[in-house]
Amino acid sequence: MENEVPTTTVNLDWYGQWSLAWTRDDPYTDNCDVYFDRETCDLLFVDTEGNDDVGARQALAEVLTNPHRYEEIPALTHADHHRIFADWITTLPQKIQDVCNTASIGGFRHTLEFHFPDEAVEQWEAWHDYHGSALQVLAEEWLRDRGIEVTSWS
Repeated sequence: MENEVPTTTVNLDWYGQWSLAWTRDDPYTDNCDVYFDRETCDLLFVDTEGNDDVGARQALAEVLTNPHRYEEIPALTHADHHRIFADWITTLPQKIQDVCNTASIGGFRHTLEFHFPDEAVEQWEAWHDYHGSALQVLAEEWLRDRGIEVTSWS
């Protein structure tokens, strides 16, 4: 096929920079932009509030002078994270869904700990596993759209 995007395969470290890039929650995230380096498949974090920081200015200058090399990874919106949460809620036992506040992640955790203290830690860990897996899928789709296939996450 003549319009096919060439595929590069990579192994990436999810629990290093990649998870930090995809857990950002706009507008609640800190003032940091993340750029994907098309040449190395590395990430560059740019502190947008670090105007007095030499490193922040250098990182921003690198991105601005090499727009063909760097692409910003957009932060997910709060609504995006909440959609993942809402999907996870449907996997829980009905007794938890019926009692716990599912309108917010923090409210859910509070009511879970109050009503189901023996299950709270296990369910909260399950939420983080589910959220991390969902974010990995989004990252893989984003990379695949750019001709990069993740062969494994470490």
